[in-house]
Amino acid sequence: MTQEQITAKLFAIIAEQFDRELAALSPETNFKADFGADSLDLVELTLAIEDAFGLDTNGREDELAGIETIADAVKLIMGAKT
Repeated sequence: MTQEQITAKLFAIIAEQFDRELAALSPETNFKADFGADSLDLVELTLAIEDAFGLDTNGREDELAGIETIADAVKLIMGAKT
């Protein structure tokens, strides 16, 4: 899967999770600042990402805690897929 494909799929997941329009999203979109996401929102997003991309993020709490933007999430997924 290419970075563009991952980004498009992630945009769709985020739009659904946070009830946003795709056009309102960008790689710089910040989950907390732009959506007011709390820790529960981020856990739900992580679970959706794990399911959609077949990832196992157990033991990667430090990496997950560092995710603030959509670009950060794409980097995590790309790193997990290599």
